[in-house]
Amino acid sequence: MKGGNLHEDYLCWLEILKDGGTACGINEPLLNYRSYRASRSG
Repeated sequence: MKGGNLHEDYLCWLEILKDGGTACGINEPLLNYRSYRASRSG
């Protein structure tokens, strides 16, 4: 994720919280990600 996108995401979450939304942490993995050297993106 590029720095600019991270900044926009942060501002979006601040707006959600300012408008009365709530946030909480989840202390478990939501997905498993594997990276292979032979993959096209790898």
